Amino acid sequence: MIKTIIEDGKVKVESPYNLKFVEYARRMKGKFDRSTKRWEFKEDDLEVVKQRLIDVYGEDGISVVTKVVVDICLMEAEWLNESSEASQFIAFGRTLATRSSRDREVFIGDDDVILKAGNFPKKGGSSKYPSLDYDEEVVMRVKNIPLSLYEKVTKKSSDGLTIVKEQEYDKDALLNEKSILLKRINEIDNLLKAQ
Repeated sequence: MIKTIIEDGKVKVESPYNLKFVEYARRMKGKFDRSTKRWEFKEDDLEVVKQRLIDVYGEDGISVVTKVVVDICLMEAEWLNESSEASQFIAFGRTLATRSSRDREVFIGDDDVILKAGNFPKKGGSSKYPSLDYDEEVVMRVKNIPLSLYEKVTKKSSDGLTIVKEQEYDKDALLNEKSILLKRINEIDNLLKAQ
């Protein structure tokens, strides 16, 4: 879900859209590169960037974390919605479903989000205030949720949430973390040689 790489003296972050992270990124003087669809930060801000990613998404895109697949019954889990707007449902740092206007169908989030059960009406809300309008049958399945974020969120409640399974580690994430660690070891070796 999150990709963080360090190259050309910059920290480059690829992540799903999240308003909270966008606000953090702007405050950290991040620049969004439209061509690569990545946020770019100064390399010496790496630790702050990683912490902000963990705050929003539950992972930093470098460290390997345990992830889970979760079924969310929207009616029972309304407490979980991070959005104040009736036209979208945001949970675990990502948009699960959104309706951009009254007469448009609901858009289901990224590749890790599917509609498992139920359905959304073809139209919802008013022209000024579109709405998702879901019932108790709507269940979304969300993959790649960091277990630590799930546990943090469910300290309040777990109503409407079911862990379906724990996912295996992502090979690309392991290779990325290995590359960063080897680079850091090389830097340490060079510092030790210089003394």
